[in-house]
Amino acid sequence: MFPPSTSRAYPYLQYNALHLMQTKLISGVALVDDDGKLAGNFSATDLRGLYLEKFPMLLQPVSDYLEEFSPSSLNAYCVKADATFANVVKELVESKLHRVWVIDDDYKPIGIVSLTDICAIFSKKAF
Repeated sequence: MFPPSTSRAYPYLQYNALHLMQTKLISGVALVDDDGKLAGNFSATDLRGLYLEKFPMLLQPVSDYLEEFSPSSLNAYCVKADATFANVVKELVESKLHRVWVIDDDYKPIGIVSLTDICAIFSKKAF
């Protein structure tokens, strides 16, 4: 599990989320509400609907962009911090997503596990 990179969902600008992803060399960020609770997920996959004529949306809140182009990203998949490895893998497989957020009892993101992390564990064990 890795610590999450988070951004405020409302009124965090899409440009800022992209900048955070670029500077930290990550493919997604947790979106949190004003209380720091997990509110969604923004990742490179969400950029599929961003064409040249939509570039002005980079200056709008990321939540507005997701509502129009990727509403499912406003419902982030997560597991509790005490989830077993098997439960994390099950959630990733069933959700058909690349990452699952790890949350504490207050629904605040404290980490992230991705398919890349899982593959790295198995590749280290195999060699």
